[in-house]
Order: sequence, then structure tokens, then C-alpha cells
Amino acid sequence: MQASGSSGRTDGADAVPFEPSPVLTGILYFLLSELSLLGKFHEVPEHLFFYRFHEEQSWGGNKSAQAQQAWYDPRRAGKITFPQWRLLREHVRSIERSPVGLTDRVSCYAYMGYWMLKNRRRLGRNLLLRDA
Repeated sequence: MQASGSSGRTDGADAVPFEPSPVLTGILYFLLSELSLLGKFHEVPEHLFFYRFHEEQSWGGNKSAQAQQAWYDPRRAGKITFPQWRLLREHVRSIERSPVGLTDRVSCYAYMGYWMLKNRRRLGRNLLLRDA
């Protein structure tokens, strides 16, 4: 796997189990957070990617969370999937898989506690099935 704008480093990227997440707005954050636990990034000065917006992309046209999930994985259409809780689970699994030391691992888990506090309304809405 090689992301546009990356240094071309793939030794750690191959270890990241990349499966489209139902939390579409969080998928890049999950991927970047897991990759950051594997090592340093280097910026390539030239533009290698041109991002464009269009109605057919996953979140084009302000699609609901359910519609976005179905766009990435049609098997999830109409199912209760708890996307915010899945994002939390994937971040915790990333920390578990990472090769960082105990101090950094504890720091990561502490940040996930902060993340849960900061996102408590979204997590709660998931439990109430308002955007599950």
C-alpha cells in the first residue's frame, strides 16, 4: 500500500489491516493514527494528489451515516452497526498492535479515555440508535 504524498515507505503500512470502516469520516484518522504508531512520516514537497469533490463520493450530497456505511459496504445497509463504537474499538486495537513502549501505550490509552469523554454525545446517540 502506498498513499499519495507519502515517502513510499510501506514496511509498516503492510501491517495495518485496512478494511473500509463504517465510520467514514473517521477512516482516515484511524489509518493515520495506526500508521503514526509505526514510525515517522516524511513530507514530499510536490503535490502528488489532487482531491476533488463530487456527488458520487461516499459522503457527497450530505448522506446520512447509514447511507455512508452502505456506500462502503452494501452488506451493512439497514443494519445496526454502532459506527462510533467501532471507531473506538479500531483505535484501541491499533494501540494493542503497535510496537510502542509501555509509556507511549499508556499515553495512547489515556488519550482514548479523553476521546470517549469528548465524543460522549456521539457514542450515546449510537447507543440510542439515532445514528447507529
